[in-house]
Amino acid sequence: MLNYPSQWRTDLVRQIAPAFTRNPKVRAVMLAGSASRNSSDAYSDIEIGVFWEAPPSPEERDEQITAAGGAFWERDPYDEVGRTWMEEWGLGDLKMDVRHMTLAGLEEVLVEVLERHQTGAYNQVTLAALQYAVPLHNAPLITQWQARLTPYPEGLRLAMVRENLSFAPLWLIEVYAQRAEWPLLYKELTSTVQAILRMLIGLNQLYYPGLKWLTRLMGDLKIAPANLQERIQLVLRAEPALAVPEVGRLTLETYALLEQYLPSLAPEIVFARAAFLKRRLPVEHPPLLRLE
Repeated sequence: MLNYPSQWRTDLVRQIAPAFTRNPKVRAVMLAGSASRNSSDAYSDIEIGVFWEAPPSPEERDEQITAAGGAFWERDPYDEVGRTWMEEWGLGDLKMDVRHMTLAGLEEVLVEVLERHQTGAYNQVTLAALQYAVPLHNAPLITQWQARLTPYPEGLRLAMVRENLSFAPLWLIEVYAQRAEWPLLYKELTSTVQAILRMLIGLNQLYYPGLKWLTRLMGDLKIAPANLQERIQLVLRAEPALAVPEVGRLTLETYALLEQYLPSLAPEIVFARAAFLKRRLPVEHPPLLRLE
């Protein structure tokens, strides 16, 4: 059962869906984002994906806004990496976040991620949105795309882990804490937590959904260190004396899980662990010189 914020957003978008399908070039429309995952709250926008036979003109996209009774807010230039056109517009104070792709553009994303195992965040976020999308127009086509997302490619799983195995060594994080280098300390703590999450996302065979809605993500991580969410909160919110040792423990536990479930990566994991634990010895006094 949908929560109230997700329910009324879903009902609303179904009412305005015909505004997106008047143009015969539109082949499919879907609801994505928090409403499709039943996690909307009062601040959530409505995310809609529109798929075209051929690239849409600005005028064609404007016609959809007008037909839905919306007010134009902002338009982004074409994103070559994500292969999307995007605009934001409003229904009252409610933000509508509409992303347009061609069928060919989505096909390229599917091939890059599913067959070439490319780990780019934008493309994976697109597939994560597609996986949980609610069809609004041409459900058979959207269902066909969704079916291609399983099984999760083993090559992508390995690539996600490999790409995030290495980050700042523990000694450096400790030094930043000792020196009270707060911006550098929390930059490295955050980077380490993000790398851990990306490795766990790959290990759990999930398409990277971004790092919003952490509670929802934790529920999807069936293989993870115990009490992961609470420990991440500790790393990012506790005093450095508690946060730094905890990020070390989380990293080592994650490496252990990777070795257990991905034995083919064991040599790379051993190397990454050794680099993370390698110490730089403090130098308290000048070394002795032996000049000849």
